[in-house]
Amino acid sequence: MRGYPVLNDITRDDAKQTGFDGLVPVIDNGDDAPGTRLDHVSPEFRKFFDRADVIISKGQGNLETLDEAVRGNLFFLFMAKCPVIGKRTGVPVGSLMCMENVKIIVAVATDDGKEFMDRHFGDALFYHLYDVTPGGYRFRESLENRAPEEKGHADPEKARGVAGPLRQKGVRVVLSRQYGPNLKRIRKQFLCLVSKEGTIQDALENIKGRHEEIMGGLDRGNADDFGVITLS
Repeated sequence: MRGYPVLNDITRDDAKQTGFDGLVPVIDNGDDAPGTRLDHVSPEFRKFFDRADVIISKGQGNLETLDEAVRGNLFFLFMAKCPVIGKRTGVPVGSLMCMENVKIIVAVATDDGKEFMDRHFGDALFYHLYDVTPGGYRFRESLENRAPEEKGHADPEKARGVAGPLRQKGVRVVLSRQYGPNLKRIRKQFLCLVSKEGTIQDALENIKGRHEEIMGGLDRGNADDFGVITLS
């Protein structure tokens, strides 16, 4: 609920007057916007938001302000009230929707965190992990590549050394300028994206815009091959 009166949304005082606070714990978001702007909410609200197992976000206003929230198990219940939201969600105006804000963890092969490197994916010094949703992306952490040196062509031990730590971090998609002879092994565990030009940020924007296509690739993948997608 809202921290202050706005439009027809209820506040904590309204909840108390109806006795709702006697049924469940009640907190407000500490803000007066007709949505939930995470950079404006109260510390109390943010603590509960970050720790909740599941979040059900009701209303178009919350959809418009929370779609860039990078976390799992966030679901939007709303009516598409205007053509802008209809186009954005791919449904006719007036549709009642339940939509999950799906997060993809992407591992980017890089040496400096700013640019792609011109070597194979498995030869990167670091893998920068990003959370990507249809609404945005956020840097997660940097993972040093500690895989052993390749002993021969398409060394399976090298592939395991690269893939294992990424899988432990929940990575499902990998991104690089190019891949080496271990691509067959890597694509058994990850959807592989290739970015031929541009910066890492350009590629992340591309992934954000093609989120549905990439999720489809993950859904269609099987134990033998998740495939490769080239980003334009």
